[in-house]
Amino acid sequence: MEVRPGGAFHYCHGFPDHPDVWVAGEYREVAPPERLSFACWFSDAEGGRVERPGFPARMEMEVKFEVLERGTRVRVRHAGLVEDQGEVQGWRESLDRLAELLAAHPTPNGEDR
Repeated sequence: MEVRPGGAFHYCHGFPDHPDVWVAGEYREVAPPERLSFACWFSDAEGGRVERPGFPARMEMEVKFEVLERGTRVRVRHAGLVEDQGEVQGWRESLDRLAELLAAHPTPNGEDR
């Protein structure tokens, strides 16, 4: 992951009950600590674009972060889908894992992230 405007990413969703799904993309905007936006598409293991029936060729994501008194509110906009095909669950699981990771690694001064 090259988290910078124009930077690329490529990862694999592993599933116990069906084949892996590869995704590649490009960061469009990186504005810490408020916003991150990127485009993504389905790919093969080498990063080449592939079509997936029922899905758009390209999707746009925007993630906004809002610092609260205790914690951070994260808002995700996933554009380009006609209907939810598991993406809401995927985002929830990803954010839950992020929360677990941050809880396991407190900040040096002991404050919550």
